[in-house]
Amino acid sequence: MMIARCAVLALTYLTAGWLGLQIPYAGMHITLVWLPTGIAVAALIVWGRAVWPGITAGAFLVNLAIGSSWPLALSIAVGNTLAPLCTVALLRRFGFRPALDRQRDVATFIGATGLGMLVSAAGGVASLYGMGAMLGESLAYSALIWWLGDSVGVLLAAPLLLSLSRRNLQSLARVPEEVMLWALAAGIVAWFAFAREYESLGRNLPLAYLTLPLIAWAALRFGMTGAALSGLGFSVVAAISTATGHGTFFLPDEHISLFLLWAYMATSMMTGLLIAALQAERFRSEQTLRESERKLRGLFDLSPLGIALTDMQGRYIDFNESFRQITGYPADELTRLDYWQLTPTKYQAAEAQQVEALARSGRYGPYEKEYRRKDGSLIPLRLNGMLVNDPEGNPCIWSIVEDITARKQSESELERHRHHLESLVEGRTRELTEAKLAAESASRAKSIFLANMSHELRTPMNGILGMVTLARRQMSDETGRAQLDKARGAADHLLRVINDILDISKIEAERLILEECPLRIGQVLDELVSLLGQRALDKGLPLNVVVSDSLARLPLVGDPLRLEQVLINLVGNALKFTERGSVALHAVVLDDMPGEVVVRFDIVDTGIGIEPEAQYRLFTAFEQADNTMTRRYGGTGLGLTISKRLVGLMGGDIGVVSTPGQGSNFWFTVRLQKAVANLPERPVEPPSLLACERLIRQLHPGACVLVVEDEPIGREVAIGLLEDAGLTVDVAENGCQAVELACRKTYALILMDMQMPKMNGVEATQAIRADSLNRDTPILAMTANAFEEDRLVCLDAGMNDHIAKPVDPDGLFERLLHWLDQPRPSECGEVVVVAATYRDKQPAPAHY
Repeated sequence: MMIARCAVLALTYLTAGWLGLQIPYAGMHITLVWLPTGIAVAALIVWGRAVWPGITAGAFLVNLAIGSSWPLALSIAVGNTLAPLCTVALLRRFGFRPALDRQRDVATFIGATGLGMLVSAAGGVASLYGMGAMLGESLAYSALIWWLGDSVGVLLAAPLLLSLSRRNLQSLARVPEEVMLWALAAGIVAWFAFAREYESLGRNLPLAYLTLPLIAWAALRFGMTGAALSGLGFSVVAAISTATGHGTFFLPDEHISLFLLWAYMATSMMTGLLIAALQAERFRSEQTLRESERKLRGLFDLSPLGIALTDMQGRYIDFNESFRQITGYPADELTRLDYWQLTPTKYQAAEAQQVEALARSGRYGPYEKEYRRKDGSLIPLRLNGMLVNDPEGNPCIWSIVEDITARKQSESELERHRHHLESLVEGRTRELTEAKLAAESASRAKSIFLANMSHELRTPMNGILGMVTLARRQMSDETGRAQLDKARGAADHLLRVINDILDISKIEAERLILEECPLRIGQVLDELVSLLGQRALDKGLPLNVVVSDSLARLPLVGDPLRLEQVLINLVGNALKFTERGSVALHAVVLDDMPGEVVVRFDIVDTGIGIEPEAQYRLFTAFEQADNTMTRRYGGTGLGLTISKRLVGLMGGDIGVVSTPGQGSNFWFTVRLQKAVANLPERPVEPPSLLACERLIRQLHPGACVLVVEDEPIGREVAIGLLEDAGLTVDVAENGCQAVELACRKTYALILMDMQMPKMNGVEATQAIRADSLNRDTPILAMTANAFEEDRLVCLDAGMNDHIAKPVDPDGLFERLLHWLDQPRPSECGEVVVVAATYRDKQPAPAHY
C-alpha cells in the first residue's frame, strides 16, 4: 500500500511539475506557481511522512525531464522534499486540523507554509548556483521568486486536496443549480478580468478583484471545497492570461506584473480559506446552540421539579408539566394567574424578604412555603430562583419549585422515631453504665488477683531460689551441687512461666510501659549472645549474629530490656526447635529517617519448620503450631504472643516465613528514636570480678544493714546472702520493729518488705523518713509486689530503689554497691534498708 502511494505521488508530482514548467519565469527551474509542493504537503498530511520517497522521486524526474544533470536534479529534489516535511512538522506541532474549519488552522497553515518554503527556495537557488546555472547577483531575487512560487503553489493546491472528501462533494451535488449559476457568474467575471484587452482605454482596470465576492460566495455556500476550487480556478486563469500577455495583471514591467499576480493569488486564497473557516465555526456554534437548546428544553419538560418563568409582576410566562401538576391548574388557566394568587397571605413577610434578596443579589431562596392548589388544599414547597432577561431584555424570574410533601411526612415519621429511639437509648445507656461499672469492678478484681497471685507466687519462689543458692554455696560435694543446679534450673523455668503469665496480663490490661533509655543494638546483641551462647554450644549449633558496625554502634533511644526479651524469645525458640544446622540473627536498617530508624531483625533457623495452616496460630496466647510440642519441647505458648505485643508497642510488626522440614525465618521490626547526643559506651565489668567480691572489697568490714521481712525463709535467705558479702545484719519482722530499730541505730542501708503485719513497708518507710536516725539512709524495697504501680508506690513513699523477688544475688549485690557508694548529707553509722520488687524478669533495672 505504501509503495503504491509513493508511486502515485511521484507520478502526480511529475505531471503537475511538468505543466508548471511550461510557463517559466526566471529560467526553466523557477516557475510562476509550483503546484507540486502543495500536492506534496497534502499527501504528507493525509498519508503520513512515510511517502516522502514519492516526493523525492517526482521532483528528481521532473528536473531530469527539463534537461537538468542528475546531480542538480537530485539536489533540487532534496530541497523540494525537505520543505513539505518541515511545513507538515510545524503544522503538527501547533495542532493543525486538515479540515481547515477553524480560523486558527488557516492562520497556522499560512504561517507554516511561508516558513517551510524557505527551505526549498534556499536549497533550490543554492543548487543552481553551485552547478553554475545561476549568477551570484541574482541569488536573492531568484530565491524570493522561488519562495513566492512554492508558497502560492501550496496555498492553491493543498487546501483543495485536503477538502476533497465525499461529504464535501455530496454537499456540492445537492445544490447543482446554484453551482451552475456560480460557474456562469465566475466565467463572465474571469473573462472581463483576465481575457479582455483594455489598452484602448489607456489604463489598466483592476477588475481582477471582482472575483473576491465570487470567492466569498463559494466559501459561504459551498464550504472549504468551494473556496479552494474558486481560488485555484481564478488563480490558474489569471496566471495563464498574464503569461500570454492578457488581463489586468499584464503590465510593461513584468516584475510588477508578477508581484501583483502573486498578491492576487495569495489574497484570493487566504480570503476564501478564512471565510470558509469562519462559516464553519459559525455553523458549529449554531449547531451547538441548537443542540443545547434542545437538551435544555428536554430537561425543562422532563424535570421532576417544577420550573416556572414569571415576569416581575408574578404572571406566568412559561412552566413545565411538573409545575402544572403541583398547582393542580390546567395550563390555559394557569397562564391567567400570577404567583401571588397561589401564595397564602401568611407568607407576606417571608415573601418581602425574598424580594429584597432578589433585588440585592439577583437570587432568592432557597426557602420553604406553601401554594394553594386549585382544589383549595395547601402543598408544602421548597423554592429558589434567579433573575434573567427575556429576548427583549426585560427582567424575568426563573424559579425551581420542589414538592416536599414526602419529605415533610418523613420528617414527621422521623420525629416520632427519634422520641422512641431516645427512650431506647436512655435505657440502653443505663444498661451500658451498669455493664461498665461491672467491667471496672471485674478489672479491679483481676488487678487485685494478679497482684495477690504475683506476691503469693514470688514469695515462695524467693525462698526456693534463695535456699538453693545458699545451699549450693555451702556444699562442696560436686554431685550435690549438680543436683542443686538442676533444682535451680527447674525453679528458674517455673519463674519464667510465672513471668510470662504476668507479662501477658499486664499487656492485656495496658499496664506495661516501655522505658526510654539509651540503647545500642550492638550491646543488646552482645548480651543476647552471652545469655544464649552456651545453650547453642551445648546443642552444637553455630549462633551467627550479622549486623553492620554502623548499626551496632548507632546511638538510639528505646527499651533495651524489652527488645532483648523479644530477641531471647525468638532466638530461644530457634535453638529449641533446631537439632542440626545453624541459627542466624540478622539486623538491618529498613528505613532511616531524620529523627528515627526502623530496624528489622531476622532469626533464621534450620529446624523443624511450621505447617502453613498452623502459622496463623503462632502469635495467639497459649497456642503452639502443634499443641503436642508442649509435651515434646515444653513451653507455655506465650513467648510469641508477648513478643508480638511488645513489638506492637515499639511501633513495629512481626511475622514468620517457614517451610516444614527446612526451617523458619521469624522477623520483626521496631521503630527507635535517634539519640540527640552521642551515647557513651556502657562499661562492662570484668567477668572475673563478681558483684559479691567487689562488695567485700569496697565496704568496711562489718557494715550493718537492716532487713525488714516477715516471712522466715525470706529473712534467712537475705541474711545468708548479706553475711556472705561481709555485712552485719539486723532483722525486723514487721514495720513497727523496723521503725523502733531505725530510731535507736543508724544503718548503712535498709532492705524493706512491702506486705507485713502491724505496719507495712510503705508506712514504715514514711515513719523512718519523718523522724528517725535514718532519714537519709538508702531504703530499698525488696518485695514480691512486682507491678509498675508497686514500684511507683515505693518511690513515692521515700524509698530509693525497688528489687523484685525472687532476688537475684548478683543483682542484689549490684544495687548494694550502687547505694552504699552514694554520699549522704549527714554522717551516720552504716545501715542499709532494701526493698525489692519484680521488674520485667530482669534484676537491677538500667534506670536505677
